[in-house]
Amino acid sequence: LVRARVVAGDPHLAAGFNAVRAAVLARPRDPAALRQEVVDMRDKMRAHLAPKDPLAVDLKHSPGGLVDIEFLVQYLTLAHAATQPALTTWPDNVRLLDTLAQSGVLSAADADALKAAYLALRARGHRQALAHADRLLAPDELGAEREVVQAIWRRLMA
Repeated sequence: LVRARVVAGDPHLAAGFNAVRAAVLARPRDPAALRQEVVDMRDKMRAHLAPKDPLAVDLKHSPGGLVDIEFLVQYLTLAHAATQPALTTWPDNVRLLDTLAQSGVLSAADADALKAAYLALRARGHRQALAHADRLLAPDELGAEREVVQAIWRRLMA
């Protein structure tokens, strides 16, 4: 629901959807329980979708990949939207990271680092999709970006 958005249709229906979306996102949640649910879901996804070769790096599912950033953004949004209503405004990761920083939920440095990593990984993913290539990276490729994501994940989700 954090990423849900209306892309076409009746404006009144869109307004109604956006109101329901904001109300559901803004429900108070137990941050510790939510954190554990997010960590468990991420672990489950990684077990099924990450490369089995320990040397292979998938830009989406390996540690520090796109999915880690998306899960962090979703966790922080759901954990704080009850007290920070601006977090219900945007459905995309880049603007959500900006809003998380503006609201003080996330430091500006962490938000900028996550945004830079997200944009670098996403750009690489787009190039690979256009080339009909798989999502695998060389082990050292985008390593600094992936390490920053892993460090922030450990700090916020451990």
